[in-house]
Amino acid sequence: MTLRYEGRLPPGALVTSFAMRQQVLPQTGAPAPVWLTADPTLTTPSGADPRRIVGWTARSGDAEAVQTAPNTAGTLFEVENRGAALRFEAGEHGGLLLAGQIPDAGCTSFGIIFCTTQQDAETLLTLMPEHQKDYLYLAGRNAEIKAEQDKGSLALAQALEQKSGASLLVICGVSNGQVSLKVNDLPAISGALAGGEFTGPADLFIGCRGHRPGLRRKLGSFLLTDVLLWPGHDCLATDNDPALASALSYWRGGTNDGI
Repeated sequence: MTLRYEGRLPPGALVTSFAMRQQVLPQTGAPAPVWLTADPTLTTPSGADPRRIVGWTARSGDAEAVQTAPNTAGTLFEVENRGAALRFEAGEHGGLLLAGQIPDAGCTSFGIIFCTTQQDAETLLTLMPEHQKDYLYLAGRNAEIKAEQDKGSLALAQALEQKSGASLLVICGVSNGQVSLKVNDLPAISGALAGGEFTGPADLFIGCRGHRPGLRRKLGSFLLTDVLLWPGHDCLATDNDPALASALSYWRGGTNDGI
């Protein structure tokens, strides 16, 4: 039986979960997980527009996401009665870059908690190896969450909650040439990467597909509360992974009815 808490968990809840994950898997030697959450104290406001931010410091993990080159105005950041969130608007470059945290694109997992709007979310996260032309991205489009390769044939899709304001947890895992996609409590689905190796250091782009100024039709609308990253660890490789359990527990209790 699943218990749901109709409120917001305290800020330390997921930090503790991430710390537990490191204690459970110390033998892997993987870098520390990174957790970005929509907390005003962890953002760097834009000097030109107080409604926008140009930096987002991780609550857990020594990392900061910064504005991409096309994101000249900064990313919209809202603090309302429902909570705090980064707002991404269709056709507007509000993307952020989390760099230097993924030593190997071939073994990692990353996730996002966001709320839907009446428009498609489009690009959510992009895993982009530094020295390759290919990349892997998560997108919300046409009532589906998609994990797709830009150059290869990999294309995974799971149903998207179409209701505006619905809170979704999406996790993508990569290891041994396989990509897995999990949406909320649905079983994960998997497929094989295509088109050669997908390895080496990588960056994680948030809300966009890199530094390219174009591709505006790939920029959608959603409210972002959390980004999760487990470098060197595929939390979808097994059904009982402690990192996956922590993320699901946080999503169920903290963002059940929106932010």
